[in-house]
Amino acid sequence: MNQNLRRFIILFGILMSLIMMFILYNFVGAITLGIFIYYATRPVYKKLVNKGINKSISAALSPILFMIPILILLIYTIRIITVEARSIVIQTGGSIFSFIDEEQFEEILKNNEELSILIPQIESIEQLTMENVITIIQNIDSNVFESVIDSGLQFGLAAFSSLSGIFFTLLISFSLCFYLLRDGHILREKLYSITNYDKHVTKYCQVLDKDLEVVFFGNILLAIFTGVLGVISFTLITVFVPGGNILAYPALIGVLCGITSLIPVIGMKLIYWPVTAVIMAIGLIESGVSGLLFPIVFFVVGFVIVDTIPDFIARPYISSRGGIATSVIFFSYIFGPLTFGWYGLFLGPLIFVIIYEFINVFLPKITRDMSI
Repeated sequence: MNQNLRRFIILFGILMSLIMMFILYNFVGAITLGIFIYYATRPVYKKLVNKGINKSISAALSPILFMIPILILLIYTIRIITVEARSIVIQTGGSIFSFIDEEQFEEILKNNEELSILIPQIESIEQLTMENVITIIQNIDSNVFESVIDSGLQFGLAAFSSLSGIFFTLLISFSLCFYLLRDGHILREKLYSITNYDKHVTKYCQVLDKDLEVVFFGNILLAIFTGVLGVISFTLITVFVPGGNILAYPALIGVLCGITSLIPVIGMKLIYWPVTAVIMAIGLIESGVSGLLFPIVFFVVGFVIVDTIPDFIARPYISSRGGIATSVIFFSYIFGPLTFGWYGLFLGPLIFVIIYEFINVFLPKITRDMSI
């Protein structure tokens, strides 16, 4: 191979590498999520293969088995919400605004001439039934109605776009997980052969692989730990704290907190913050200021025991079982999401572990070579 051809091949390789890096950069969230799912499900994959199941089938089943408990709980949660919503509708007795005080409603009609003109047939809150609401909608100005429809369409398109993005992210992640489970050993052997089975490269890859499995599988263990802690904590406060009867499903809320702990940055705040707002409103309506005791205790327990303790104490400890310093994992879970966003919870530990093991494996060799 002449010198010009060699230079052309090198430039071509650099160009293709830059293009590939650009492509990977645009899907870095899906890729890091796929790596996390791979390490989280690999213990299941190994057990299936050891039982004599085909590698392709095992690689397909492992992520599915990983998702089944989450899907079951999601269906159960939707069922409970549906049942409770139906119960609320039945209790309203056909008047969809029965929770409004009648005197307040009459005052609203007196102070709003346009509203009185629009619904002259309604004299009291008891008459505001679904049939009258339909009549009100029919009397709405067509321009206003078209504006509402346009806003609804824009919202629907935005929601569809977001759902499409989530779908393709999950598709890429689970596809990457499948191929890493089934063909990961081929990639590893290819890397070893390219480096001529250098002992330092081999050691680095083996240690890195072991550490990442411990770190990422630790997220699953943390979710289980958080769920159990949430179930116990929320159940106990409903029993011993006055007013605990307003929290109908404490065990379910605890399990949901465990599952949502896998969500970066926001995590279980998606569960116990809205629940706190709801039970606080219920407490105020039913018991006044004294009804705020249980919601406040619920929020404090959720924030301190269920949220803070697992995230800042249990997460670094569980993830550092492979020998990595707890401080390294601790800061990787803090700096990762703050730097990269939602996928930083996976990318942060990945980068920190790669650098940590590089320092342990390669830096001593580089230092010795430079001193010779």
